[in-house]
Amino acid sequence: MGIISAIFPSHLWLRLCQAGIALALINLLINLFLPSEGTIAPVLDEDHREQISTQQIAQWFGGSTALPELRLHGMIVSGQAGAALLSINQQPVRAYRPGQELAPGVLLDSLQREHIVITVDAVPQQIATERKGPAIIPGIQQGAQP
Repeated sequence: MGIISAIFPSHLWLRLCQAGIALALINLLINLFLPSEGTIAPVLDEDHREQISTQQIAQWFGGSTALPELRLHGMIVSGQAGAALLSINQQPVRAYRPGQELAPGVLLDSLQREHIVITVDAVPQQIATERKGPAIIPGIQQGAQP
């Protein structure tokens, strides 16, 4: 019999070995996961997070842009340029040019002879002009007969 087995019975010797292994593993895990004292993470000079609108988040989950109430009252056309006379959500009539945003996610795309084309979430839609008869301009004789 050796001196160690005389001092420590076999079951106590086994428990001491298990405790030593457990302490070594705990020490290893602590050293792996705790940051070292001399290293500090770099700080960014600017905030690089991109701002995301709630409209974009809704599109991720299948939502679409709510289409405002649009009424096309007329168009002013001059060659390639022009404007659509629109009322949005029962507001007063205003002139909008192609390329202007009418509401979030709603863009005036183009002017045609009888309608305008808007894009809602990149999907084109047509809105026809309201027909109320010929335009009468005060002071100008309409439909002169020969």
